Amino acid sequence: MAKEAAVKRGTLEWIKTAKQPRTRAARIADVASSAAAGRRPKPYRR
Repeated sequence: MAKEAAVKRGTLEWIKTAKQPRTRAARIADVASSAAAGRRPKPYRR
């Protein structure tokens, strides 16, 4: 359970640290599609 919270926090930080709005939008889209497919976001995939 703690690992999932860390992934959530890390994912939000990953989105927040995007400097360009286009990059932020792409990261949000990646997170949304990953969630829909039941996978972790790109930086947290194994």
